[in-house]
Amino acid sequence: MQTQRLSMSEDDTEMALDCLNRLLKERQVLRDKRANLQTGKSLSQRTRAQRNRVSLELIVLEGALSDACTAYAKASCRKLSSQLLRLPRELRDPIYAHLWKKPQGERTELSDLVEILSPRDMQGWKSDCSGPPCSCTDHLPHYADVNFMGRQVVFEVLESCNQYENESRDSCYVRATELEQFMYADAFHVGVTRTDLFRGMGLTIEFGNLVYGDEESYASEKRMVEEKLHAVVNLLMEFQDQYDRNIIFDIEHEHDTPVNLSQMLEIIRPAFLHLRDAGANMWLDYANPSSKIEWDFDESTFGWDVEEWEDERIDLGMRELRLLDHPDDRLDYYGLPEHTTEEEFFAVQGELQTRRELAWTAIMQDLYSVHETDSSDADPST
Repeated sequence: MQTQRLSMSEDDTEMALDCLNRLLKERQVLRDKRANLQTGKSLSQRTRAQRNRVSLELIVLEGALSDACTAYAKASCRKLSSQLLRLPRELRDPIYAHLWKKPQGERTELSDLVEILSPRDMQGWKSDCSGPPCSCTDHLPHYADVNFMGRQVVFEVLESCNQYENESRDSCYVRATELEQFMYADAFHVGVTRTDLFRGMGLTIEFGNLVYGDEESYASEKRMVEEKLHAVVNLLMEFQDQYDRNIIFDIEHEHDTPVNLSQMLEIIRPAFLHLRDAGANMWLDYANPSSKIEWDFDESTFGWDVEEWEDERIDLGMRELRLLDHPDDRLDYYGLPEHTTEEEFFAVQGELQTRRELAWTAIMQDLYSVHETDSSDADPST
């Protein structure tokens, strides 16, 4: 039966190649014809009409060529799949491994796949797709596209990538609002989710698009935002056995006043603590360029008491001042013009300092549950 499938695949490949070669020859003929019609300083109206017709024929032919190239690629990949499936699995896996194993410092196919499957590049995927043949896997490389390699080979290729650790397996990114799709969508049509595929990698969950900068907008959408956050928390509470996995809650926004920051941190706190209890190394990355904030809170943050939070905040401020010893550096840092007076400078610096203190306090109290009334030995995870 395998021999019959291989023979059919070979026939398909030869037919697709013949079609491609025929179209390539037709294109060359049309190009030569158009070139001949373009010679001479002046062209008659009849010649211009002929040239325009040839140009239109070339446009149509380019579309046919694109389809023929795809058909030949699919036929070639199906032929390769048939050949692979004639080998025992113990020989197929080392072949698949060449996708994931590269010399140190070189990009692997997994590095590229992580980028391709990021939320920003998943627009073509359709959640209600019934499977191949379809177009919602067009953004995938051929080795992960069932339209090219078939279900079994794609499944085995994806399954094999989790068997190989390498330094490029840093972190994959997902927007909080797309977490459900990340966890459950069969994006490859072989029963493998992105959660399955990237389970050995770090995970960065982006919450920045749920931060609001004015009270009016937030008030009108508060219920919707909180429902989304609670849905994300419920999904994250399903995560188990995350031992030694780096998980980052990433909050980046440009608002001068993040009006719902405290509420958001309070809502996501149970998931943050649950993931830590499940064995993950929990980080918070908080950035607000408009307030000159770029803070990374790692696992050690869980052990800070109130005094250590205050000491760390002061230390961050002192480090910043040491970097801005020269007046010109300070003006550049705050984006101020050269003629800024000292009074104006300190007014801007004071406003930014107030914003930073508010954000720092919100993170300390609403995410890490450390309050000024807490004893020095309090632990937010207990």
